[in-house]
Formats: sequence, C-alpha cells, structure tokens
Amino acid sequence: MVLTACPLVKRLTEQPLKIWYHFDKSKPTNSVQLIDPPIPEPKRSGGQPSVTYTIPDFLVEMCDGDHLLIEVKPRRRVLHPRVQRHSEAARMYCGQQGWTWRLLTDHDLFCEPLMSNLRRLVRYRAMTIRETSRRKILGGSSDGMTIRELMSQESADVNRWHDILHLIAVGELTFDLMTRELNRDTALFRDQPILWNPFASVWAEQ
Repeated sequence: MVLTACPLVKRLTEQPLKIWYHFDKSKPTNSVQLIDPPIPEPKRSGGQPSVTYTIPDFLVEMCDGDHLLIEVKPRRRVLHPRVQRHSEAARMYCGQQGWTWRLLTDHDLFCEPLMSNLRRLVRYRAMTIRETSRRKILGGSSDGMTIRELMSQESADVNRWHDILHLIAVGELTFDLMTRELNRDTALFRDQPILWNPFASVWAEQ
C-alpha cells in the first residue's frame, strides 16, 4: 500500500528477478559470491559449498530514475543466517547495478501515522466528484489552510469532506502523511505539494 501510494514511485515490480549465489556453510561468515544462473538447478549438500538463489519481493523505480530492490521479512527472522545470506547477495547485486538495497521488516511496513492515513484515503481514490466541486475546493484553498477552514467556506455541501479526501487521495491536495494524522485540523498544500518519501525517512538505511 505504501509503495503504490507514494507519489515519487514511478513503477513497482513484484518478484522481479532471481539472484544466484554461491556460499560455504563451513566458513563462519557464510561467504557469498554472485554467480551466473546455473543450468540445471543444483542440488544442495549439507556442509559443502552450495549454490542457491534469492528472489527479492519488489523492484521500485523512482521518478528520479533511482532503483531500489526490496525484501520484506518478519523482524524476528532478520538475523537468521539464510536471510542474512540472501540479503548480502542482494546487496552485492545492487552494487553491481547501481541500485539501492533495503531489507524491511513487518514493523517498518506498519509505521504510523502513515499506514492509518493511507488506509483512510485508499477508498477515496477511485471515487468521482463533480467538476464544479473540484474547482471550488481547489480555487478556495491556499497552502497551510486546514480542512476545517476549507469546509467552512461552503458548509451546506454535505459531500465536501469526501470530495476533499478524494483530492488528497489523488494528489491534488497534499499533507505530511508520515508525521500528521489526517483530521479536520490537518493543514493542506496545493501550490507547494508535499512529496513524501518513506525511503528518505522511516525506511532510510540505518
């Protein structure tokens, strides 16, 4: 939900590729070496040098041309040797491609208030509003004006709240989804939109 809603994401591909690598369990560091895809797929043997692959969850292409390869794991599994091997192989592959690698956890995905805001807005994205209402709302808005102030301009319009949420959901009005909870006192921006990016904040590499 976060990736599909982010205004800076151009394209999102699920399970985009296999990354093959060689590793040796007998070495304490579980050394990883990228290899070309083997044919046929090899059989593993316990305790001996092995060949396997990882399939990251997402490839994200940003509007500025950057690419991020993403894997999502439960937080309790992040330190598991297999996850660490996969992560190292993916990091090495990204280095070769000039991409960025991110290993995210379920805890990262459900960061607040971002998730609550997105859940609230998602149902308004597909709705349609009258063009006259759209023009009135956008024409009457100014950067920093709250939803309450915008609604008070035409309080008789019972659909105005839903129309405003639609314009937020489609990006014609914006606010800081990552740090502000959406309510009637939320300040909106039109001329200077807030283009939130989780990879630069809550999902930034530590």
